[in-house]
Amino acid sequence: MSDWKIGNRKLMLHTPIWDVYETDKETPDGKAARFVSLKAPNWCTAVIRHADTGEFIMVREFRHGLNAWVYEFPCGTAEPGESPEDAVLREVREETGYADARIVQKLFTGCPNPAFMDNSMNGFYIEVHGKRACQHLDSTEFIQVVSVKDPEAYLDEHTSIAILLAWARYQAIAK
Repeated sequence: MSDWKIGNRKLMLHTPIWDVYETDKETPDGKAARFVSLKAPNWCTAVIRHADTGEFIMVREFRHGLNAWVYEFPCGTAEPGESPEDAVLREVREETGYADARIVQKLFTGCPNPAFMDNSMNGFYIEVHGKRACQHLDSTEFIQVVSVKDPEAYLDEHTSIAILLAWARYQAIAK
């Protein structure tokens, strides 16, 4: 069987979060079709444990897709040219205020939805030490930092797959 043939690609919509493209393609058996895809930045998420207290650091944040507040581990997107490791440490500092943070282990790398997205997501286990300093949030971010003994109690049907995967992978290595 031959390969897919990629034709013209047209930007349909540019947003601060992602770009929507329409691409003409030809199937391996010669059928012409048009496909929509999202070009998005890479994501990262951090299961954070405070090395001094043993508690986990979570955030409570308003998520616009749900129009609701959710508890989750700090997460965000990489800046252009930023490695997943640098991105996750920056996000931890910005969202929680913990500057003394180190990556203990990479938990996973995967594609959130390869059916129509081109980005990757990366999960990390992070340890923080000491006290929190000021958060450095975007002008429209309102994030509450919480220390919890059992993150499982805060995960529910509104929890993103990335957060659930990070927690599951952490639990697997913690045993």
